[in-house]
Amino acid sequence: KLAITRAGRNLFLRSGTGAFGIEECIHGGEQFPGMKWFSEEMADAEALASAGDAVVPYLRYQSSLPERSMAACVRTLRLIGSSAAKACLKDYLAETRSSVLVELVQAVNPLEIKVVQEALLRGEGFPKEARAQVADLTPLSALTGLQSLGLGFTQVADLTPLSALTGLQSLNL
Repeated sequence: KLAITRAGRNLFLRSGTGAFGIEECIHGGEQFPGMKWFSEEMADAEALASAGDAVVPYLRYQSSLPERSMAACVRTLRLIGSSAAKACLKDYLAETRSSVLVELVQAVNPLEIKVVQEALLRGEGFPKEARAQVADLTPLSALTGLQSLGLGFTQVADLTPLSALTGLQSLNL
């Protein structure tokens, strides 16, 4: 098998040309799914994202991936930004590992993330890094047990989704 270095993979992905198929480039010819080759470098996410939707199937959620690899997958999907990448990100919403969550709050509406919803239901509020990313309250409409909500430092303009929250007792804008 031909050895492919990280620099070579990145060059291949950025150029969009080469003698290898995308699967060979991503997996290095090995017979396993996942992003093992770039798990050590978050910076590789940008190079991989330049391949666009061609790499999305290889970035699907796999609970067995190490935390750093999973965070790199989320970053890559965010950078790709296509509808296929956004759909793929939905599978990461139940993830609980911190570096994955840091990437995830930049990629999706933080209110869709299970950990954020659970924190709100416990009355803990939004994590600081998630506040600026919140613009749409629609995911909260299903959290009927929500009693208190602080929306300071968010981008929210429409409070209509809160009308379904009959248990809401405190709202700070």
